[in-house]
Amino acid sequence: MYYLGGSVGIGTSTPAAKLDVNGSIKVNNDATTCSSVNAGAIRWSGTALQGCDGASWAPLTSAPPQLKKQIFTSSGIFTYPTGTTTSTVYKVTVVGGGGSGGNYAGGNGGSGGAAGGACIKWVSGMIAGQTTTITVGSGGTAVDTSITNNLGNVGSGSSFSGGCSASGGGGAVGGYNGGAGTGGDINLTGGQGEGSHYVPSAANGAGGGGNSIFGGAGAGGGQINSGRLDAAGYGSGGAGGYGTLTNSGAGASGIVIVEWTQ
Repeated sequence: MYYLGGSVGIGTSTPAAKLDVNGSIKVNNDATTCSSVNAGAIRWSGTALQGCDGASWAPLTSAPPQLKKQIFTSSGIFTYPTGTTTSTVYKVTVVGGGGSGGNYAGGNGGSGGAAGGACIKWVSGMIAGQTTTITVGSGGTAVDTSITNNLGNVGSGSSFSGGCSASGGGGAVGGYNGGAGTGGDINLTGGQGEGSHYVPSAANGAGGGGNSIFGGAGAGGGQINSGRLDAAGYGSGGAGGYGTLTNSGAGASGIVIVEWTQ
């Protein structure tokens, strides 16, 4: 141990600070309550190196930020979690419900339903404990073989209150238009449903549904649609039915996803 001008050196004869150790330092646990008296002290808790900040012992190292998310497939409330500050940024993705396919008389296939719209928004300025209402739209219900006017059922809209919203996809009418996102930093229109397919020397085949940003629309087909009629991807449209033989496909429900790093 060396003393030089009021500084102490351990393993060095030329300390560059009040205490200069040439080597590692080992500290043990300290059961003393952290207060303003011992602020700045460090200890080894047995599992982590901790420092006294004047009020409590806290880890001197922290885990790297983790990507977190909460997925809503039904309506509910999002509560901003502990640790949220006004600088925390949340990415919100909202997708409306898809429309169902239609059915058509006269031995022809119906048209596909359109997909719900989508919006993506980055939200900040919130604090822990604040809440936001989430609405998740439902998909349009399938049309059975007794209804042959080629009109599908419209999907309903989804929203993140104070953020953005996405309307549902239209029910089939010869390939109805998709829903639209509004209020987002990115706003997208859902895919359009297909009209019925021409099949040479036969009746027309059913049209496929429109794809949402997740894909998975109901598949169109021939005279008797043997593909997947109901939409599988969130917010996608259902396929058209086939006259008195096959019901149309239902549209898929929407979704709201909240993501953040903490």
